Amino acid sequence: MNKINFNLGENPTIIIEDVLGKLTIKGWDSTDINCESNNREMMDIEDKGDHLILSSAGNCSLRVPLTSEIKIKSVKGNLEINHLSGSIEADEVMGTANVFNSNSFKAKVIKGNLNITHLDEALEITKIYGNLSLKDVFGKATVENCSGNISVSGISGGFDLKTSGNTIFNFDPDPGKEYRVSSFGNLFCQVPSSAGFEAELQSTSGIQINAPVIEIEEKGPDSKFIQIGDGESKFFFKANGKITLSVEGHYGKFSSHKQSSHFNDLKEFSNQVATEAIETLERSLEDLNVHLQELTITIPEDKLNLKNTRKEILKARRDLEQQLAASRRQVRRSIKRKLSGPEIIIKKRSDDPVSNEERVKILQMVESGLISVEDAESLLAAIEGTEVDSAN
Repeated sequence: MNKINFNLGENPTIIIEDVLGKLTIKGWDSTDINCESNNREMMDIEDKGDHLILSSAGNCSLRVPLTSEIKIKSVKGNLEINHLSGSIEADEVMGTANVFNSNSFKAKVIKGNLNITHLDEALEITKIYGNLSLKDVFGKATVENCSGNISVSGISGGFDLKTSGNTIFNFDPDPGKEYRVSSFGNLFCQVPSSAGFEAELQSTSGIQINAPVIEIEEKGPDSKFIQIGDGESKFFFKANGKITLSVEGHYGKFSSHKQSSHFNDLKEFSNQVATEAIETLERSLEDLNVHLQELTITIPEDKLNLKNTRKEILKARRDLEQQLAASRRQVRRSIKRKLSGPEIIIKKRSDDPVSNEERVKILQMVESGLISVEDAESLLAAIEGTEVDSAN
């Protein structure tokens, strides 16, 4: 690992022109700037006295003073920033951006996901192509356009968020702050029981309120105004999907099957947004496409085999039925030939006749295979008390 050190004082400005790989920036309690790369020749660094200009054809890692001002023009890989109290600006990040324990963050374009954990001041984003996860943001969060889903847990400085996906919020609103959301998907919001706010809700797919509402006003078929508690905070929620607003401890109708299913779906989505990165999603989609292609190939063959097997079973059944019918005909002809043909003469005693019913029963026993033809002859002879003579 090649290292280069600079010292521009306590509050340096660091300009990142272009990084083709991953960029990692961490703050530390030192006035030194430490630049690391696998190959020194891949980095281009200019020391301008009060600021530093850096470019890298590969991955790059920086250790900078805590109060450094960071300006990023382009990062082709992922971006990770941790433990900075100065301002951070980024024009374009092609991968996923992770910002932890910092003061503020401003970006124009994030092509991957954006994960923010503990931000003391404002967040400003123009465009996110992936998902957005916000945890413990104490300044105002503004997102002009998010193509993915938004998950918010612990935000107090107000927000103005617009997304094409779903949104899920779990936070304690600050008095006097405004919280605005425009979502193309579903919107789920949960606040503590101590929260007081006014809310204007608009949805074309239904509005569900699980809370001790003080005042509610229907503004139209798709719009409601409610007040809970003292109403010091203000919510403005608009969604094409369903809006669910819940106060902790007041789930109400949420226990029904459909509504609990909706809650479980949103909870699952929240866990997914917090853990998945866009690279994992792309790999999963590739695996799914391969699996679907395999199914497309194997299903017609399975159906063909099943169809052929069914034909074989039906043919075997028909053959068996034909053989059984032929056997029955042969038995009948044999019985008729043995018992009533010219070969056999039965001399019957006039004092011990055999009834027709008995003869029928004996014939049925022969046909069912219980006794043979010879046994039937002997049985009839025994009942009649006659001798069985050959016609020849």
